[in-house]
Amino acid sequence: MKIILILALFGLVSCGGPSTQLTPKGRNAQVVNKKQVTSCEIVGKFIGENEFGSEEVATNDLRNRAGNVGADSVVVTAIVPNGKHVAVHGLAYKCQ
Repeated sequence: MKIILILALFGLVSCGGPSTQLTPKGRNAQVVNKKQVTSCEIVGKFIGENEFGSEEVATNDLRNRAGNVGADSVVVTAIVPNGKHVAVHGLAYKCQ
């Protein structure tokens, strides 16, 4: 019984914390390269963050923020790790 409890506790600790799921609007904001947004309108500059060091989760946060203002494309401009914290900077565009 103690072994099961220890394994369950270890599983919770190793998960790395909560994740940011893409919202429906965030799914619409695709990560693209600079060449793909030359004829698009910029709608904002955003920073996605994750306190557990996950670049993927921080990118999801960025896409969600961009999607909330109607963006359909995001260009990542910088990835800034700082210990366990990671920030993904990006520009949001409306192309359609």
